[in-house]
Amino acid sequence: MQSPRTRRYLGTLTAATLLLGAATASARPPQHRGRAHHGPAQPAAHHGAGHHGAHVQQGTASVYSARLHGRRMANGRPFDQWAPTVASRTLPLGTRILVRNRSNGRAVAATVTDRGPFGHGGRVVDISPGMASRLGMSRNGLAPVEVIVLGSSE
Repeated sequence: MQSPRTRRYLGTLTAATLLLGAATASARPPQHRGRAHHGPAQPAAHHGAGHHGAHVQQGTASVYSARLHGRRMANGRPFDQWAPTVASRTLPLGTRILVRNRSNGRAVAATVTDRGPFGHGGRVVDISPGMASRLGMSRNGLAPVEVIVLGSSE
């Protein structure tokens, strides 16, 4: 039997998966028939709320150092390297998000608990090592990701 917390998590993950499908379906580039499309297609670094009300960001995720385990984050709580936690420069603390690894399609729901990454162009989030493992990130600690806002945890 599943606990209420597990059922709530699975419900959120199911909703996020459905939302992700809708967001990705609407994010396909237009098909040009009869006329040539000039210039390379550039992935959008940031989408506003145009995807069925979802706020979507694309960029690179990097992994927090495990040495930070136990240190206080911006939300005042200690960093747990195995918890699904995320640092973002732009999203409010407490925001529930879905992070999808664009290399393999794996996705994990998490909460923004800290600020960062700083000083690294193109990086949109820092994620915990445990979350990186669940996303199947490469050993270099970087992966192309899509970040979808699910809502606020408050």
